[in-house]
Amino acid sequence: TGRLGWNVYRQLDAVIYAVPHELQLSRYLFDTPTDRGWVIPHGLDQDTLIELGKPDKEGDYLVSVGTIAERKNSIFLAQAALRACVPILFLGSPYSERDAYFAGFNAMVDGSTIRRGGYVTEDEKYRLLRGARGFVLLSKYESGCVAAYEAAAAGLPMLVSNLPWATKTFGRLPGVMYASPHSLTSATKSLAGFSRQAHRRPRPIFQVMSWADVARRYVALYESVLKN
Repeated sequence: TGRLGWNVYRQLDAVIYAVPHELQLSRYLFDTPTDRGWVIPHGLDQDTLIELGKPDKEGDYLVSVGTIAERKNSIFLAQAALRACVPILFLGSPYSERDAYFAGFNAMVDGSTIRRGGYVTEDEKYRLLRGARGFVLLSKYESGCVAAYEAAAAGLPMLVSNLPWATKTFGRLPGVMYASPHSLTSATKSLAGFSRQAHRRPRPIFQVMSWADVARRYVALYESVLKN
C-alpha cells in the first residue's frame, strides 16, 4: 500500500480473480468498480481432462490431495477419519521432511485408515483419483483450488470446508458437501455421512475448463479493454 496505494484498484482497467469470493472481498476492501472486476477460474490441461474422465475400478478409499501442512488441515482431517473409521489416501508432500507438523501427521499413518501416498507422478495421481470413491479437503485457506478441479473432472463427489473459498465457489452444486474445518466432532459426523454415499460418477461434478479455454477468456478481456 505504501508503493501503490489502495486506490490503485479503482484505476486499473480490469482486476481478475480465480474465485468469486476474492472479487467480493476486493470490492469490499478496495472499492473495486463492479464493471472492472472479473472472475476467470483455473483450468486443467486437455490431456488431464481426458485422463481423469476415463473409467476405472473403484477402490475403498476417499482421497485428499495437497501439501501435508497446517494450512491444509491434514492432521485435523486424519483425526476425523480415524474417529469415523473412513479410509483416506493422502497424496502430497510436506514442505520439509523435518517439519514438526509433518512428523505429527506421519505418526498417524497406519496404512489402513490413514494412508499416505506422498508425491506421485501425474499419471499415478490420475489413476488414484479415478480409483477413489470421493474427494475430501478441509483446508483453512485456498485460492482457486486446482486439486478440487481435478477431483470434479474425475467425477468425484467432494467434501470441502464450509468456508467462503469453497461455499462461494461451488454453492449448492450436486455432489458437493461441506464440513467444518474447526470442529472435530462436526467434521467426523460429516465425513462419516459423506463416506456412506460417496461413489465416483461417470461425468464431471461440474464443468472444468481447459487452460486453453482460460487463455481465450483472458484474450477476450484484453481485447475488450484495448477497445475501450
